[in-house]
Amino acid sequence: MGSPYLADPISAVDVPASITAHAARPILSLLDVVRFKGKPHAELEAFNRDEEFHFDEPDWELSRS
Repeated sequence: MGSPYLADPISAVDVPASITAHAARPILSLLDVVRFKGKPHAELEAFNRDEEFHFDEPDWELSRS
């Protein structure tokens, strides 16, 4: 079972991760945030401006209603 990326780790061996696929297919919300080669990278741009970047956890929906 996965847990949200922004959840606090329980122990030192916990690694932040998030769901990216289910049944060999990407989760739907991931499709909306994929960055293709040559397109801007929001976190890198914020870093270069010395600004904080806020990560929004993708919704774990597996299908659109």
